[in-house]
Amino acid sequence: MRRIGFTLLFITISLLSGYSQIDKIMKEFGFSSKTNIEESIDSARIRDSLKILELVGEIELIKQNEILTQEKLLAYEHWKEADSLANLHRKEQIDSLRNIARGMPVVIAEDTLFSIYPVHGGSSYITRANNIANMINTLGDDRRVKPDSINLLVLDGYIEIMYNERAIIILSDDDARWMNISLDSMAKVYKEKIVDKV
Repeated sequence: MRRIGFTLLFITISLLSGYSQIDKIMKEFGFSSKTNIEESIDSARIRDSLKILELVGEIELIKQNEILTQEKLLAYEHWKEADSLANLHRKEQIDSLRNIARGMPVVIAEDTLFSIYPVHGGSSYITRANNIANMINTLGDDRRVKPDSINLLVLDGYIEIMYNERAIIILSDDDARWMNISLDSMAKVYKEKIVDKV
């Protein structure tokens, strides 16, 4: 019995060492001991691992973009709140001045088009009103001026009423606050009044 067990052990060891020898020989000649199925599975695992790494990278990028977007949104909300407070403060200042300040009328041919209230661009409101009236009178005296060439140029916080490249009047948010209307509405009304006089 011992002899049979010893013989079986010897045969098993011989077979295993023979298998490793066969495996070495196959590798030397460029053959693989893996089957096509095993190679396909390994290849699929590698592709899946690479795809997972790619997706993990994309998820991280999306998370970073989301964080940046939230930070920008928060900064915008803070700016908007600060701007809102500044606008409210400016409106309160103008409201308190409205009771005591008189505007300077822009008069064309004995007709008052509108009045100018705040100091704008370093000149007094009287100088500003006179300059606007002079520009409108000059345009009205020029027979070549086409009223449909008077346009609005919208800027950040300002709207210019223009003829060709020349500004007739520059309206700001403060001008609109004095009149208690929006800047856009004010510019359209003033433009129509100027067109009627030119």
